[in-house]
Amino acid sequence: MGVVLDADDNVQARWSAIRGLLLQSSYSTSSVPAVPAHAGTIIEAPEDSVLPRVGIWLMPDNQTQGILEDFLALLVPANSALFERVKRTVDGIPEHERLFPEVGTPKALIHTWLAWQEKPGLPLGTAITARFLDPCRPEADSFVAWLRELFRI
Repeated sequence: MGVVLDADDNVQARWSAIRGLLLQSSYSTSSVPAVPAHAGTIIEAPEDSVLPRVGIWLMPDNQTQGILEDFLALLVPANSALFERVKRTVDGIPEHERLFPEVGTPKALIHTWLAWQEKPGLPLGTAITARFLDPCRPEADSFVAWLRELFRI
């Protein structure tokens, strides 16, 4: 079972909550680390149990605060002048006109970027398939490796 969650503003607090749930579900303290693995965490099922093998990834990179959209911004093609314009545009919204909270800035950036593509408004996964976002960027390597290891592909 794979679980992908936003780290939000406190990676360790998010991890502690997940760890607590896993321990309550009979995973052992020796198999559930005190901190998430940088390359994504994979926890083997306890012997003689029906519990699944569990993989956990905290967006964006298991180490820093953030959300899925922070990770997706790393998949914008390198040196994109358009993404730089998106950043300037979003940053240039006067505070009194900005309707989204500061923590929503990554969402505003990535969704603005997608709105300015040849096919505006594609869902996030479809935007990767359409190559508006590039899953082959080196920043995605750890996530892809974690998925492959977790699902043994």
